[in-house]
Amino acid sequence: MRVKDVVLSWMAFPETLSLSIRQQALIEIERRAFAGVAAYPASWIIVCYAENLYHAAPLPSLAVTGWFLVIFAARLALHLKYERQVLRQIETARLAFLLLLAPGPISLGALSALSLSTDWLYPAHDSLILITAVLCAAATLNLCVDRIARILIPVLTVVPPAIFLALAPDDESPTILPLAAIFVTYLIVSSENISRDYWTLAEARQRIQDQADSNRVLSVTDHLTSIPNRLYFYQLFAEKCKAAAEAQSCFAVLLLDIDHFKQINDGLGHAAGDACLIALGAFLNRLLSPACHLFARYGGEEFIVAAQVKDAGDVARIAHEICEGISMLRVPFDDQLLNFTCSVGYTLLTPPIAEDYPDRVIASADRALYEAKRAGRNTVRGVAWQ
Repeated sequence: MRVKDVVLSWMAFPETLSLSIRQQALIEIERRAFAGVAAYPASWIIVCYAENLYHAAPLPSLAVTGWFLVIFAARLALHLKYERQVLRQIETARLAFLLLLAPGPISLGALSALSLSTDWLYPAHDSLILITAVLCAAATLNLCVDRIARILIPVLTVVPPAIFLALAPDDESPTILPLAAIFVTYLIVSSENISRDYWTLAEARQRIQDQADSNRVLSVTDHLTSIPNRLYFYQLFAEKCKAAAEAQSCFAVLLLDIDHFKQINDGLGHAAGDACLIALGAFLNRLLSPACHLFARYGGEEFIVAAQVKDAGDVARIAHEICEGISMLRVPFDDQLLNFTCSVGYTLLTPPIAEDYPDRVIASADRALYEAKRAGRNTVRGVAWQ
């Protein structure tokens, strides 16, 4: 692996985490950073008043104040639209954040360096060094979740005065330079530990969420046919019914039952019956679209379908497609091909639709199914909803 790839991999958020968790982390980092961005102009203004800089050197003091306010305005503009940017393109949003994060620390570091050599800033030397150290430590630890930020902040803050002391040493240089190096190293190491704890916790949350999602899917999936189960159907029925009502469409519920299923189980064994159920579930998966149709194994050898339809002819067409398609299935089992039929009963709700309780609608479809069974099976019957 190339050095570039290693560096990029180290800089990135953990890829094992879902995109939503990485987006949430970046949004949280930006919110933390914005909470402290006002500290830069506020600290500078306090220093100027405390050390009388606005009176002693008004132009440079006001220019620096204006610069810090520009940084604040830019960060405010980013903050107001940052969540949308992260959701749209996380890497671009992160780059924009880091680019606007840099001016504050580097400006404060530059002022600390200038206070060592510039007459108008020298009275504020001690205050600037103290503020620089405090804000550097606070920002680094606050934003340490981002690997780049936790290195960028101390380096940009401490490097300018360190460079000045190295190029123009004075009596304090032998003391300040090693202390600055220890300070930066300690910040980076401490922030690394905090960051590691954060991402470890995030990964634990991810595993819990994945397990919860898996359990949720299993709870609404029929374990034999791998299609939705009765619970899933009941959960979504009201939503589908409401959508049909809003669209002023008809809404149909179809109930289908394998003909002579008991004879299959008694004659060939339950494994044969299971093979037929699996084949029927796979057939419905191929024929129907989850986006348009709500279908599930209702129980035993019964399956149920609900969908928006144009009219009575449309639901009759769907019912006949199901009935005829199932009669053409050939199910491999113990060196033979099984075939079976089903009966379909349906009920049709026409606008205006106000019924959102499935039991009554299903009972109507069940009456139609009973009529199909009485008519000789392998057939379709429908009743109007009353």
